[in-house]
Amino acid sequence: MISTIGGSSWDSRRDTKNGTVNGNDGQINVATGTTADLRFSFIDSATGGSATLTDVEMAFFDLDFAGQEQLTLTSPGTTITRVDTVLDVSTAPGAVTVGGAAAVNVPNVTNSDTLTDEQEQAAVVFAFDGLSSFDLSFEAGGGVGSGRNFLFAGDFEFVGPTDEIPFPPAPIPLPAAGFLLIGGLGILAMARRRRTAK
Repeated sequence: MISTIGGSSWDSRRDTKNGTVNGNDGQINVATGTTADLRFSFIDSATGGSATLTDVEMAFFDLDFAGQEQLTLTSPGTTITRVDTVLDVSTAPGAVTVGGAAAVNVPNVTNSDTLTDEQEQAAVVFAFDGLSSFDLSFEAGGGVGSGRNFLFAGDFEFVGPTDEIPFPPAPIPLPAAGFLLIGGLGILAMARRRRTAK
């Protein structure tokens, strides 16, 4: 199940482009000049309730248009790309952003089961373990009035060798950081008093 996060809106250029294509791939259409903050939730087909999965992967394809198509993962997971990827991958505390590299325009993917070598180089896989959902932002750049299609699938493996990027830890909240700093200063002060007493 896919839903927006925290009451945010999702601006789609063409609603008919959202859903499944080729029988097994998912597709999300995002209007250019906008960002869609979405939550992918795993649902138990038998009960309809939330399901926590282990060792699950989700692949996204055809990220190009000179950086105008970007994905930002904000849930713990491993980012996997081809060693010879044409994607730009950047990390920040608590987030990984993947986007199309400049001057690269990859042929559109019509089926994730039949990717060319060039199309694989513009694909990314996010791997998760022990999660019931993950959060992903879709940014569609370019002039207003068009849309970008983000194609994804849950059953995909790279043919070529890959690189893995672990999820960068989120920053320590300020109150906790302040407590650690104060505690450290207290220990230093005690050690200084002990040396002075000698």
